[in-house]
Amino acid sequence: MKKIIFLLAIVFTITTAFVTVGEPEKDILGKWRIDENYINNFVIAQIETRRKVNPEQAEQMEQNMDMMAQTVGALIFDYKNDNTIELTSPQGTQIVKWRLSPDNHSLFILRTNGTERKDSILQLTPTSLKILQGERKDTIAYVRP
Repeated sequence: MKKIIFLLAIVFTITTAFVTVGEPEKDILGKWRIDENYINNFVIAQIETRRKVNPEQAEQMEQNMDMMAQTVGALIFDYKNDNTIELTSPQGTQIVKWRLSPDNHSLFILRTNGTERKDSILQLTPTSLKILQGERKDTIAYVRP
């Protein structure tokens, strides 16, 4: 019995010795861009969101999907230590605030208009961020540029 426990302890030590424990509050810091496999879904979600408030503008956006996809592909989201996100696009820079939930399973974005969006974190590693966007209920993946 002691040999089995000893062998299990060795197996456990070996299998966990090389597993890195993530630090979400550090892993999220730095620059991200939308994964190219998610750009079209992101653009379509933006169009559908716009359609609710301005159908004519949504129609124009649909007619320029290629240009929108290029613009979205150029977006850089820079998560800073001071809990701001600097969003850089071809049109300029916008700054919003962010915070993680205490359990690190949710990401809250405080917009410049004072509203807050809650996203569910599906995956967060130093090289990959995947969220379920709270309002649209679609998944977006981000990678390092």
